[in-house]
Amino acid sequence: MKIILSCLFLLAIATAQAGDIGGTIINKSRLNPKHIVVYLDGNIADSNKTEAFVIEQKKRKFRPTFLVVPVNRSIIFRNNEAKDINHNVFSRSPNWNVDLGLMGPGNQQSRVFPKQGRVRVLCSVHRHMRMEVYVTPNAYFAEVKNSRYVIKDVPPGTYTIKAWVSNGRIRSSTSRITVTSGKMAVWDVELRRRGRRRSR
Repeated sequence: MKIILSCLFLLAIATAQAGDIGGTIINKSRLNPKHIVVYLDGNIADSNKTEAFVIEQKKRKFRPTFLVVPVNRSIIFRNNEAKDINHNVFSRSPNWNVDLGLMGPGNQQSRVFPKQGRVRVLCSVHRHMRMEVYVTPNAYFAEVKNSRYVIKDVPPGTYTIKAWVSNGRIRSSTSRITVTSGKMAVWDVELRRRGRRRSR
């Protein structure tokens, strides 16, 4: 009991000393970015962020169809079909080239994504089934929703921050940002088409 209380106390201290990062996406590309992930670059300790991620196969679909996960975090692929429908999980992406074989209803397998980057996941049994995973270098990330994002509980310090855009016609963005204990650091991201110089 004392050990549990000590761990909770240390966690509370770490959270109290952390700051947040947030901002707005300003889309000047006139293109649909589809998915945007804002994340901190580099190997940053994240011992308090250890939850597993689940990708289910149900009604002949991957759920969710897009997911962001940190490198080397456990991902559970689960066949949640109510009927006797087999599924498969495979990928030929450069950073995750695997084939998990057939899985019947109720079966699951756990894997990790060891390298950062975009991964396309498919099912060899049902060719229309597909999803994407973006793998970040650590657990300090946020998927943009309604043109806004927040990365919570970031340890104080100065970091390289990046915005990845799934639409390859839009440039990714990079900046440096300093996080202060108990405060919100702001980074607003402008989306611009590739091949066009930024106006000054």
